[in-house]
Amino acid sequence: MAVDISKVNKHLNKHRQEKEKRERGTSSSFSLKGKTEVVVYLCPPHENMQGLPWVANMYHGRELPEDFKSSKPFSKRCLRDNYEQEQNKCYACNKADKFRKKRIKKDDKYDREAKKYSARKRYITQLIDVSSLYDDSLKLVNKFKSCFLRFGEFDKCEGCHLAESCEKGMQKYYTPVTIWEDLLQHFKDEGDITEPTNSLPIRITRKGTTKLNTKYSTKPVKDRMIIPDSVISRISEKLIDLTTLDPKPVGSSEEIAKEYEDFFNLTDLTEDEEMPDCYGKYEKVKSRKRGCDDCEYNEKCAESSTSKNTKSENDEDEIKVDEIEEDIDLDEDDEDDKAEVKNLDKLRSSLKKKSRLGKLNR
Repeated sequence: MAVDISKVNKHLNKHRQEKEKRERGTSSSFSLKGKTEVVVYLCPPHENMQGLPWVANMYHGRELPEDFKSSKPFSKRCLRDNYEQEQNKCYACNKADKFRKKRIKKDDKYDREAKKYSARKRYITQLIDVSSLYDDSLKLVNKFKSCFLRFGEFDKCEGCHLAESCEKGMQKYYTPVTIWEDLLQHFKDEGDITEPTNSLPIRITRKGTTKLNTKYSTKPVKDRMIIPDSVISRISEKLIDLTTLDPKPVGSSEEIAKEYEDFFNLTDLTEDEEMPDCYGKYEKVKSRKRGCDDCEYNEKCAESSTSKNTKSENDEDEIKVDEIEEDIDLDEDDEDDKAEVKNLDKLRSSLKKKSRLGKLNR
């Protein structure tokens, strides 16, 4: 009996549609890493995004070791929706607030801990990279093909100028604030720049190589591209519902607290591996006896232990101040309490003097 090709194709199409539905909203992330300039088309909003082409979420961040930066998340969703909500709504924000209230001076140990647990707002958009349609002078040199977003269905896909962009499709973009502000201005000046029948591509330029000196700028591309009707329809079907990205932690208050602490303490970096019980307790003088030199986790363990055990002299003084503060229940007529207060004042004075000397030396 012969195969019914029409039924096979029907099942194939159904499979593709179901797969697309499952993957929608979990697209790859757009990044400017390794690039200094790109031209993008900002996509219109999904129907669940209340008419805005972005979503704004609160996130907690962390610094990752270099060898984990590509495989582990560097941010986690905050339980608050905006800065106006109470700090105690979120475990991490509440912790940051407590450290902030104990801060004595800028960049002391409390200030650093407050920054560690603090959240910030991030804007997420979705876009299509259309750089291959333009030359360096932003002149339109290639056309949108009517088969765009159907990557892999044709023999010539691999050699197409839109191949990479077609395969990735819509990408979510954690948009730097400066770019988001520029986009607002472009909407004000040009109208709806996401409208497919009158789309206005945007050139994004990146300058700088480090987090502190990187700057972004944008410029509307006046030589507008024409998006075929079939592609407009396909874009509309494949729009990402950005409101479903990065769900908030759920569970009991204890479970949520543990999830955040594991995140900030980098515990999740090793939970997929069977780590030795002694991991994080590296001591150089005992390393040979323990067999550390032959352990595959030697370097990471040493780095982890060093970072945990290293404290500045100022930190040590601050700890002494804390211990005294915690013990004081002031009674003006109590001679011991008066002595404690004097001791505390001396430590504070010493700490301030060290801080001033440090600044002068710098």
